[in-house]
Amino acid sequence: MKTTVKESSFTLEDLSLHLQNEVYASIVYRAGKRKGRFNDLLNFSDRLDNNGKVAYARQIHSNKVVSVDTPGLVGECDGLISDCPNVVLAIQVADCLPIFLTAPDMSVIGLIHAGWRGTVAGIAGEAVLKLKEDFSVKPKLLSCFIGPSIHTCCYTVGAEVKEKFHTDHLTKNGPSHYTLDLISANSAQLSEAGVAAEKITVDKRCTHCSESGLHSYRRHGDRAGRNICFLSLK
Repeated sequence: MKTTVKESSFTLEDLSLHLQNEVYASIVYRAGKRKGRFNDLLNFSDRLDNNGKVAYARQIHSNKVVSVDTPGLVGECDGLISDCPNVVLAIQVADCLPIFLTAPDMSVIGLIHAGWRGTVAGIAGEAVLKLKEDFSVKPKLLSCFIGPSIHTCCYTVGAEVKEKFHTDHLTKNGPSHYTLDLISANSAQLSEAGVAAEKITVDKRCTHCSESGLHSYRRHGDRAGRNICFLSLK
């Protein structure tokens, strides 16, 4: 798959190099502020060339992670894991973190949607635990890539959100506002769950202020489009 594929008003980026050769990882988004129909975006999964069918969730900002062996709508959750080569995992984000997990010694993958609520609920750690319980994955062998998301440069929160996070992930930004680092918060959860720090890599683009075309809820509000992330085994 090409590094970047532009087709009509959509862009597909290959993210596989951030992980390893045994997986396909990508992100697709529609040009401009317009929302692409979710099914239209999901159709880009056929560019992965593995004949897989998409499994996706009704995302609810939770810490629920589901093991998947068939395509289609999984139900309400925010994390998907699988060892099936013919299933393509998919999540949608627009500032929240897309977290890609792979086990280089095993054919197992995970794809997580982590907003601030899911982060408070500990979804990153739950995903590692679920991979360990369901597939006997050793956390220290996992590789993790945190895809494009909102960064500290643009993520100001009020006291009601600030109270839910450790001070390690907050910087005071005015009398009653703080800058929240969701990336460090989730990286800490992954490390606490046993993932080696050197195996956690982060996309440097901020969805809110980068000019890459990625969608941002904070920038566009309710009319914001979504960035669809795919992950599958080869």
